[in-house]
Amino acid sequence: MEVEIHKALHREASPYDSHPSPQERIRWVEALGATDASGVDERPAWSLFRSREEIERRMTGVVRRMLEDQLGIFLPSESAG
Repeated sequence: MEVEIHKALHREASPYDSHPSPQERIRWVEALGATDASGVDERPAWSLFRSREEIERRMTGVVRRMLEDQLGIFLPSESAG
């Protein structure tokens, strides 16, 4: 397992890759000084939004519509129950 991880992390990028090689990405992060976690904000990502409940409600509605439109699967909302 360790050999495979080492090979994956140290492989050269291919012209078909959609991202830079792992080593190149690691070098970029190190150059940014982003490896020092002393100033890490521990707040949850949801704290970036004003209304978690509203976002969840709207996105659940989007998923329900997509399921119905694309797959014919109807999931009633909790308020419909």
